[in-house]
Amino acid sequence: MIFQDPMTSLNPYLRVSRQMTEVLTLHKGTGQREARAEAIRMLDAVHIPDAASRIDRYPHEFSGGMRQRVMIAMSLLCRPRLIIADEPTTALDVTVQSQILMLLDEIRREFGTAVILITHDLGVVAEVCDKVLVMYGGRVMESGVLDDIFRRNRHPYTRGLLASVPRLDKSGGGRLQGIPGTPPSVRRPPPGCPFEARCPVREDRCAEQPPTLREAGEGHEVACYVEMEK
Repeated sequence: MIFQDPMTSLNPYLRVSRQMTEVLTLHKGTGQREARAEAIRMLDAVHIPDAASRIDRYPHEFSGGMRQRVMIAMSLLCRPRLIIADEPTTALDVTVQSQILMLLDEIRREFGTAVILITHDLGVVAEVCDKVLVMYGGRVMESGVLDDIFRRNRHPYTRGLLASVPRLDKSGGGRLQGIPGTPPSVRRPPPGCPFEARCPVREDRCAEQPPTLREAGEGHEVACYVEMEK
């Protein structure tokens, strides 16, 4: 797991070396010396300069981008088949965001690790993802490969999300279209489709029973009663 905020994900009272070697000693039973050597190798893998000397520093002695690299290195220590990255670039500036995304893609290819990326940034999705699940109110609204979501989307929420993003390929950036209304309560979810109250094409049945995912193409699924035009 790579957590959202690199500023608070690491224990400020412990050196990075302690936090990294602890992963291997607890989960793999690795000896301290071997664990330290592996931790340094992994810091090198995520491109932290002079990892052998930096590993004994405290988290506050690293920049935000470097702390996130430490978190990525920690997530790789046990050689996982799957990494869940929860908004891994949220607290970082744009330049560092790009570096972290490139690093995740490099790690995915080098280590053969699958990555589930949780994000609200559609630009990030367009840049790094192969398959996309659009979720709302805890339910999947639409799923498919990248082109299905960005070019052949069929759900009103997916279209609302894309319409709310500034466009550089239109004169003046294009007019932004917000989604009216507010999200449903997660404590008291509605009995029907969670997007029903805000949906421009809702029907009476949408408020009664949530639609199940139906096929809209090969590998493309949509949870909506209404047949949206392509």
